[in-house]
Amino acid sequence: MVLTHKIICGDCIEVMEEMESDSVDLIVTDPPYGINKAEWDKGIDFFNLIDRIYPQFVRILKEQCLAFIWFPKKKLYELYKLNFKFNVFIEIKNFA
Repeated sequence: MVLTHKIICGDCIEVMEEMESDSVDLIVTDPPYGINKAEWDKGIDFFNLIDRIYPQFVRILKEQCLAFIWFPKKKLYELYKLNFKFNVFIEIKNFA
């Protein structure tokens, strides 16, 4: 068995759109939350961003593989909007 590892840097939506379906073993992401605590986070609509990347996650992730998506504690109550098509594990941390 030959194992390959590859880290790709770029705009995640653009990169994922170019990836083959069922080609990824693991997705780990900590997207900007839009809670305005940092300059780069201002003006981000967290759920709009998730709505844009989630279909790509479902498309590129292999069967029986994992995706870890960090969510802001303040937005966890809105998770039901996403209608995840896979199991969800939630861990709440009380500090950064």
